[in-house]
Amino acid sequence: MKPQKTILFTALALTLLVAGFSPTPARALPPALIYVVHGINGLDMSQPLMQYPLDVSISGVGCVLSNFMFMRSAGPISVEPGNYTISFSPASATPCSSPAILTRTFYADFDKVYTVIAHLDAGGAPTASQFWFDVSHTTSDNGKSRFTVVNAAWGPTVDAYAKLKKKPASIKLSGLTNGSGITFQGKAGNWKLWFTPTGSASWLYGPMDMKTAKFHHYFIALVGSATNGYYSASFSVNTYHYRP
Repeated sequence: MKPQKTILFTALALTLLVAGFSPTPARALPPALIYVVHGINGLDMSQPLMQYPLDVSISGVGCVLSNFMFMRSAGPISVEPGNYTISFSPASATPCSSPAILTRTFYADFDKVYTVIAHLDAGGAPTASQFWFDVSHTTSDNGKSRFTVVNAAWGPTVDAYAKLKKKPASIKLSGLTNGSGITFQGKAGNWKLWFTPTGSASWLYGPMDMKTAKFHHYFIALVGSATNGYYSASFSVNTYHYRP
């Protein structure tokens, strides 16, 4: 009988240990963040004013922006990972009730930062482009600012220039076609940026001045059109290169 009691006691003790063990739940990954830029000049859409107010909706989220004006940026909008459709429609008294003039499908992943720009393509038709921000940390960061420069204007291929004030040399980003962008890093400080047609010294837009901070990412988009003027939408993604 004693061996049986010993076996039963041991089994009971193991059962209690298993029942009492509570593993630490895995920490949920951060959601995706979405920024939105309005880069369509109303004059290019036969509107009386260039502001061209739009309403913006995202499938599964709802109407996220109303009366959103040309050259404005907004965000971040937090979404769970998945496939989404973003729609741009003329602003109305009941936001997001007008038929969409433009839609774009995209995938959002865990802990990623994206920008969607409504703009005109190389042929002058409304389109939307999605860009991903690299918020990862690398050993080359060393207290630098990170920049993404995008050509989202209806017009020629452009060269973009960036220069840290008081430094003699500038950074040249050559041959940006419509809907394309490029990312680079530089020392935090006072920057000057400008755009020219590829291979030309004539300025399309600029100079624009920016004061940047360490470990922050900045997005600069050339929007509008060659017909009705070039404009710039510039803002900082309010996050560090890497999330703690």
